[in-house]
Amino acid sequence: MTKITQRRAGQSGAIASAKTLMCLSVLALTTNLSAQSQSLATVAAAFRDPSQEWKDYPTRTLADLPAPIRERTDSDRNSDGGRLLDKSQTTGFFHTTKHDDRWWLVDPKGFPCIYKGIASVTPLHAPSAMAAFQSKFSSRTNWAAETTSLLRENGFIGVGAWSDTDALRSVPRPLAYTRILNFMNGYGRIRGGTYSQPGHTGYPKDCIFVFDPAFENFCDEHARTLAQNKNDPWLIGYFSDNELPFSPTSLSNYVAFPEKDPGHAAALAWLRARHGPLAGAQDIVPRDQSDFLVFVVDRYFRVTSSTIKNMIPTIYFSARVFMAPIYLSRKYSGPPVIGSMSLQ
Repeated sequence: MTKITQRRAGQSGAIASAKTLMCLSVLALTTNLSAQSQSLATVAAAFRDPSQEWKDYPTRTLADLPAPIRERTDSDRNSDGGRLLDKSQTTGFFHTTKHDDRWWLVDPKGFPCIYKGIASVTPLHAPSAMAAFQSKFSSRTNWAAETTSLLRENGFIGVGAWSDTDALRSVPRPLAYTRILNFMNGYGRIRGGTYSQPGHTGYPKDCIFVFDPAFENFCDEHARTLAQNKNDPWLIGYFSDNELPFSPTSLSNYVAFPEKDPGHAAALAWLRARHGPLAGAQDIVPRDQSDFLVFVVDRYFRVTSSTIKNMIPTIYFSARVFMAPIYLSRKYSGPPVIGSMSLQ
């Protein structure tokens, strides 16, 4: 057998061994997954309405993870999730910093961290849930203490704006938290014209009232309560609103409003500045729609971000976006905010 033949034979043997090993690995993985699927835990849940029928659904929990992953600890992290090896400026508050062309969230002790939180942590108010709550915890104080310990033990460092933060802040070492201000939602309730939709507030033709002269004054007045939290190190920042409808056809929608509507006047003035003093809805082209949407978003963020910064030097998480988020992330160039997207 020549050397070339020997080499090829060796290569063939190695390939055959690798294929065998791969098949065995896939078989072991399939067997493991099959075993897991047969022993999945279940959780009782009701779809949207807690008063409706509760059913058992299969689920996976942290206990289902392989032991090497489940038992591994982040030895290079502090108790707030910060990276101990990369300390930066200590401010006593959560803030952001840019390092090696990447933005980081920094904890109050000056360590960059990846925020891990749960959006909504709050007791349910259905009769059966309240009875179970009373039996297990007996008080909000006990619930807050046990819930905080449970979340910290499982690697979470904070809770979202849809949580019972008043109770959770009462423990000796609270979790970090965020809050939502509902600027546009609150203004809409006073102005009129909004309506309820699943998960968020609806607006006429998916147009927010950002061009109303009274909106800016409302934000200034609404934000006066922010000062009471300016010294709280556990406050990460604020959401200005939830799931505002930044529609890709905003220009056409605003132009379609009655002539006396501030949104109609602003949209028509923008359109005529681009296409001439006689331009109307018939002159709108696709590029106008996308550019005007950025104009709407820029106006909204300029009003809300300046209002927040005037009252408290904290992080601004924008309004959770669920329409056209990718386009906005590429084109928006207004005041710096942390983008927040609702992925469903």
